[in-house]
Amino acid sequence: MDKLLEQRAQLVRQAKGLLNERQNANQSLTSEDRTKLKGWSDELDAVEAKLDAFKSDAGLLARFKTPLGSQGDGSGSDGDQADFFSRRAAKNLADRLARKTAPGPEAEKAYTLENATEVVLTDFVGLPHRPTTLLEVLPVERVQSPTFRFVRQSVRTNNAAPVAPGSTKPTSLFGLVPVDAQLHVVAHLSEPVDKYLAQDVPNLARFVQNELSYGLFEAVEKQVLDGTGVAPQLRGLNNTSGVQVQAFDTDVLTTVRKALTKLELLGYVPSAVVLRPEDWEQVELSQTSGSGEYLFAQSPVDRSEQKLWGVPVVLSTAPATGKGFLLASGAVKLYTDGVVATEWDLSTGFDKNEVRLRVESRYELGALAPAGVVKFDTVEEDETP
Repeated sequence: MDKLLEQRAQLVRQAKGLLNERQNANQSLTSEDRTKLKGWSDELDAVEAKLDAFKSDAGLLARFKTPLGSQGDGSGSDGDQADFFSRRAAKNLADRLARKTAPGPEAEKAYTLENATEVVLTDFVGLPHRPTTLLEVLPVERVQSPTFRFVRQSVRTNNAAPVAPGSTKPTSLFGLVPVDAQLHVVAHLSEPVDKYLAQDVPNLARFVQNELSYGLFEAVEKQVLDGTGVAPQLRGLNNTSGVQVQAFDTDVLTTVRKALTKLELLGYVPSAVVLRPEDWEQVELSQTSGSGEYLFAQSPVDRSEQKLWGVPVVLSTAPATGKGFLLASGAVKLYTDGVVATEWDLSTGFDKNEVRLRVESRYELGALAPAGVVKFDTVEEDETP
C-alpha cells in the first residue's frame, strides 16, 4: 500500500508543479499541458481503484482476525470507525509524515525542495490529545471530488396503514432534499524553526507535526458545530436549520433525558451525547437530595463506560459554555477527500536557515437528518455566560 500512496503523491506533485509553473508565469494551459493532466488524472483514478480494493480486502481480512467476544459484530461499521481514530493510527500517521517530511537525519529522502512535500491518503481524521473528541463519533465518508451532493431528510411522516382491496395506498413523507456541497480547506502553518535545531533535536520535527495535526482536527471539530456555512467555513450544526432544541430543565441529567425523548418520538436512535468537561463533572458529582450520596456507585462513576442514560458521552470543548448536543445515529456525516497534506517550506527562510511546516486537509459537514440532532442547554438561560 505504501507504494500506491507514494505513486499517488507523485502524481499530485506533478500536477501541482505544472499548475504552479503556469500560474507563476501568468500563462494559460497549453494543449500539451491538458494532455499531461488528463493522463495523470487517469493514472490517479487507477491508483485510487487499487487503494479502494486494498482497503476492501483489509476490511474483509479483519473480520476473520477479530477475537471471539471482542467488541463489534464484524460488520465493519463500528469497528472501522474506531480504527480511524485509534491512538495507534494517530501515532503511525504522525510518525510516517514526520519521517518523510522532516528536514533532518530521520527523513527518508534527500533534503530538497522537490521532496519536501508529502500527500498522504488516509481514513484517519482525528489526532486527539483528549481521550475522545466529537470527530470520533461522526461517520466519515471520503468523496472523490471537492464538489459533491448528498440527500437531506427534512420530514419523517409514516402513514403506513391497513388498506382495503382496491383502495388507494397511503403515502409516507420523507422530505428528501438534494444538497450540493463542497469541501473546504482547513490549514495552518508552524512558526519558523531553525533548520539545524530540527536536525539536532531528536523528534522535534515529529513534535511540530503532532501539534499541527492536533490543531487541524481541533479546528475541524469547532467548525462542525459553529461553522457559518459561508465559504470558506463549513456549515456547522449551530447554523443548520431543522435542528431540534431542548431548554434546560432541573439539571443536566433531566435535560439530556428530555432531549432523548425528542429523538425517540421521531424514531431516531441516539448515538452520542456531546458535553463540555465541566458539565460532565456536574453529572459525575450528582448526589441524592436526601442522604447526599453520589448517584453513581463506582467512585463516583466508571469513567471507562462514560455513558448517560445508556448513550456514550463525548467530552469536547467545542460546544459553547452552557450548551450540549445529542446526536442520532446517521443524522450527521463528515465528508473529506481523505488526504492530509504536509509540506515543509525550505525556501522562504533561506537567508535565516529557517523552515516552516504546513498541514492541511479538506472537509464538509453534512446534516443528513437535522431533526436527528438536539441542541440543549446545560444551565438556565439567564445563567449562561
